[in-house]
Amino acid sequence: MTAPPACPPVRALERELSNAPLVEAVARRVVELLREEAGEALPASEIARRFGLSRAWVYAHADDLAAVRIGTGPRPRLRFYPSRVSRYLDACSEGSRSDPPETAAASDTLRRRRSASGQRTDLLPIRGQEPAR
Repeated sequence: MTAPPACPPVRALERELSNAPLVEAVARRVVELLREEAGEALPASEIARRFGLSRAWVYAHADDLAAVRIGTGPRPRLRFYPSRVSRYLDACSEGSRSDPPETAAASDTLRRRRSASGQRTDLLPIRGQEPAR
């Protein structure tokens, strides 16, 4: 018994796959792209140095920066991929801007916060504006 003839799209695919130099070039490019993406995961101190950030800021934004947690427990080690950090920072600088000063102070009343001793203390004014009394 003979096998049924292959349909034309399958034959075209077979011809393309038989082109070894093309297949090799595509495979090399895929590996290259994966290496660029993966890179080496770096600690927060190195990310802070490379991007001009504070180490505390990097830790505070670990989820935003797609940190990789290494280990278990309450304080696992964190590692960051520079390409992911760069993408996040680029998106932040393109998409968000600070509110203008006139809209930042939503209320003219003085905001107060209780201190640990229970006494009320005045908060600092926003952007140098004097609070209404």
